[in-house]
Amino acid sequence: MLISGWIKYGTCSVVGRNQIGEAYWSKIAEYCNEHCSFDSSRDVIACQNRFNYMRKILNKWIDAYEGVKGLQGSGWSEADVLAKAQELYACGKNVQFTLMENGTLSVINHIMVFK
Repeated sequence: MLISGWIKYGTCSVVGRNQIGEAYWSKIAEYCNEHCSFDSSRDVIACQNRFNYMRKILNKWIDAYEGVKGLQGSGWSEADVLAKAQELYACGKNVQFTLMENGTLSVINHIMVFK
């Protein structure tokens, strides 16, 4: 939900990211609190901190995914690309890209359009 809120308010053609930081993140925090069932509502700082943590993970995943897409062999399915991207992301360690479970691939594709 946090990334969805970021896309909704950060890529808006009317307002965009040229908003005052507090107003921008307040909208995103409000969006998250409306669409998620947290035990307690998240404030602006909590959303910013979580987003910064997730952005590092997403950037590493996007780099791995784009690297594999550049090497994509003939006959590779999207599942093959994702599996190879996971291998590259993990770099031989037992690390999984867990954000994929929340439909993040569509978000990643959306972010890559704006690169």
